[in-house]
Amino acid sequence: MRLDRIPVAGETLAGGVFSSGHGGKGSNQAVGAARLGAGVSFLTAVGDDAMGREAHTLWQEEGVDASKVVTVPGVATMVGVILVEPSGENRIVIATGALDHLTPEHVESFRPELAA
Repeated sequence: MRLDRIPVAGETLAGGVFSSGHGGKGSNQAVGAARLGAGVSFLTAVGDDAMGREAHTLWQEEGVDASKVVTVPGVATMVGVILVEPSGENRIVIATGALDHLTPEHVESFRPELAA
């Protein structure tokens, strides 16, 4: 959300411009590399919710191999809220959701892709 200023503690601030979209540092990098023609495999965890399904659709459309992405039943996909000042300074808070369920075993199963 773009704001004229960041609210102080306890303040409700009206106004600003809200937008939402796919993101996350890892997903953005995977999509960017795929757009440049690289073969990309991606490991993360998403919830079995609309945002998780939308992420899978994005990766498929962008040519990112998401076959190792873990879908966690009953848990929300990670979401972040970003407050941006006119100067570009920002504050970010995240609810990690399904990402907290990614285990060392999931990472180990991704080893062949890391070696490729």
